[in-house]
Amino acid sequence: MPNTSFKDLLSPWYPEAPEISISGLTLDNRTLKAGDVFVAVQGHATDGRRFIPDAIRAGASAVIADGGEAGEQPSYQFDSGIPIITLPYLKSRLSEIASRFYQSPSKRLGVIGVTGTNGKTTVTQIVAQWLNLLGNKSAVMGTTGNGFLDALETATNTTGSAIEIQQMMAKVQADGASHMAMEISSHGLVQGRVSAVDFDAAIFTNLSRDHLDYHARWKRTPKPNLCCLRTTAAQFLSLTLMTLSAINGWRICPTLSLWAAKWLPSTPTRVKSSGSLTSITAHPESP
Repeated sequence: MPNTSFKDLLSPWYPEAPEISISGLTLDNRTLKAGDVFVAVQGHATDGRRFIPDAIRAGASAVIADGGEAGEQPSYQFDSGIPIITLPYLKSRLSEIASRFYQSPSKRLGVIGVTGTNGKTTVTQIVAQWLNLLGNKSAVMGTTGNGFLDALETATNTTGSAIEIQQMMAKVQADGASHMAMEISSHGLVQGRVSAVDFDAAIFTNLSRDHLDYHARWKRTPKPNLCCLRTTAAQFLSLTLMTLSAINGWRICPTLSLWAAKWLPSTPTRVKSSGSLTSITAHPESP
């Protein structure tokens, strides 16, 4: 069951939040239902804070507004009797907020994350089918849809919003899922949409030039580390590898090119690779 206490939901960041009952979280005022919390995020193209009055008229029980990335203190005000909490670093905190609302569904699932430029859909589908053949009940999230393989719901993006991810994991877990194979786009990683997902395994397929429009350009360098990419691209790889190093259980890491041989030595110690440059190897946690 979701955490329906607004005060408890925000207690790590704003313990003075009022004690009111809430029924859901949404980023879109057009889909808001009475009792939901409207999360007003400042996006790349649209500032969700513009729609706070519309959300209040639609029946929002509370609003969490984006306070930017300047590190200012949270603030609290009322509009038509509805509390509006302005929270700094909201985008980076949203995954954890959504996880708290849905009672940490990833801790009750075996979650396998798949990231990289190409192959995410194929790998998640294969993993989910394997898990089902082994007697588990697996769901997927990604390009072809979200949910169980025989009843996929249409997905707008490869990786949904931080709220959608936690919501879908809670839904399939309540419907009996034991595992989730999840596509994670580079945008989703850099934007922190899965930062509060408790992964049990992570797979990094590859990185090609196709993805560097968003993350930067290749840069020549003699150093055998992540400095072969400009900052944002290196951040993407670092986030991927931090995910790999943070999970429990098996590590699956491809060594498909000479680039991999260059940057693997600079990965966290719990990420390992062995064998030829054309192998994919799995390694258990070191003692």
